[in-house]
Amino acid sequence: MQQTIRTILIALISLTMLGGCGSGDTVARDAAEVRGANAAKHDIQQGQLELRGIGKEARWRTTYAQLLRAQFGVEYKSFGCVVTDDFVGETAGYNAAMKREIERRFGSGVLDRVAKEAQQSPPATRPAA
Repeated sequence: MQQTIRTILIALISLTMLGGCGSGDTVARDAAEVRGANAAKHDIQQGQLELRGIGKEARWRTTYAQLLRAQFGVEYKSFGCVVTDDFVGETAGYNAAMKREIERRFGSGVLDRVAKEAQQSPPATRPAA
């Protein structure tokens, strides 16, 4: 019984650590989202459109990034799985502001349409680093 409880605890701790995207302090996360939104507004004013990804990439993510760049001039940057709660909040705020601007410029639902197109395309190869 004690071994079972220990195994469950280890599994829960591992899942929390691997997720890299815990809930954390909501006040700090809200502040991070505001910082992210402000960074996006600055980038928009500079003429730069960008979306940011966190977590394991889907098979079609490279195609999605290529379509965004080719069709709309939107860059896509991926930051992997192991990130801080603060960075998760900043990314959420950044992407929310960018998505509003991208949809304002190119039409409502454009990002969903491009994602669907990418999912239905053959996998793209990653560009050389």
